[in-house]
Amino acid sequence: MRRCLTILLLIAFADQACTADTIILSNGQRISGTIDPSIDAGPDHVTIKTGNGFIRLPKSAIASEDLGYEARKNKLKNDDLAGHLALAAWCRSKGMMNESLALLDDAVLLNGVPLTARAQHARMVDELKSPKEALEWYRRYRKDGGDDPATLARLAQLEKVIAEFEAQTNAVTTAPKKTKSDSPNIPKATPILQGGMESKGWDNEALQWSNPVQPKIVSLSTEAGITPALQVDFKGGTQEKATIKRTAHLSIGDDSVLTFYVQNPGEKPLSIAIGVKTGSQYLFHESPQQPIKPGSEFQKLRFSFKGANFKSAASSWNYNTHVADLTDVKEIQILIYNGNDSGSLLISNMGFPAKSDL
Repeated sequence: MRRCLTILLLIAFADQACTADTIILSNGQRISGTIDPSIDAGPDHVTIKTGNGFIRLPKSAIASEDLGYEARKNKLKNDDLAGHLALAAWCRSKGMMNESLALLDDAVLLNGVPLTARAQHARMVDELKSPKEALEWYRRYRKDGGDDPATLARLAQLEKVIAEFEAQTNAVTTAPKKTKSDSPNIPKATPILQGGMESKGWDNEALQWSNPVQPKIVSLSTEAGITPALQVDFKGGTQEKATIKRTAHLSIGDDSVLTFYVQNPGEKPLSIAIGVKTGSQYLFHESPQQPIKPGSEFQKLRFSFKGANFKSAASSWNYNTHVADLTDVKEIQILIYNGNDSGSLLISNMGFPAKSDL
């Protein structure tokens, strides 16, 4: 037992890996990896595979287990409707939208699926696959009595565009031969917003480093229902940027691209960068800035933590270095370059999606 605990103290823990399983020990320590039931550990032990190999732990030392996506999915039975819906919701809360849609694809084929789940499924097919493929799901939802206003409004929008396109096509006396590219110009579905890393833990940076800024959690009404979002109110000041920060205990591996949606409802364009502090010395690195256009639309941003385009003291503040100690991330910052301008931003869906979802 003593030897196991010594090993655990040497492991870099990660709380952001939604696909990983996490074991929480009785003393509060956490270890992430993959619980492997195929290995015969005996009735009183659990084996978990980590980046450093296999660790066999006595069940008496384990307080609880927080299973990742694969482990949760493997426990599902094919006809478990409630389980499919619950895991789909869990995936959305983690920003795993493709996994959530795959579960709903299976759920809507089962008996007794509620209309709310079918509306969610149609909207996700619309956004993540195509409006054409979603149209039939929208129509089934309406036929069976679905009455959600946002869902029916999207269906009406699609049917109107298709009807107008067909009317224009039929109005041509001698219609040209159709090609694969002949199709109505269907407006893109509004992004489905779900709470992620932005939904808790943010604070304003000290005024000696930042313009006045205040983060707060608000509720947004979206096509997916009510969802939390991070509202950042900032004022112009003597600094070139307004900064908010979040304490983190992350180990960034293959899934190293931070993504999120941002809305800039003001009248002036802004730019955003990501700051990160790592290692025992809290070394600071900053990404290149990305522009945020003003308007009501949510824009999706991507910041790769493994790019050689960060700046730090070690690079003399030139954008030509990698982030050091990615396995020991202590703090993440959002830097809003506002100068003398005041305004606010809305941020949602922040997380590190798997590469297949990018």
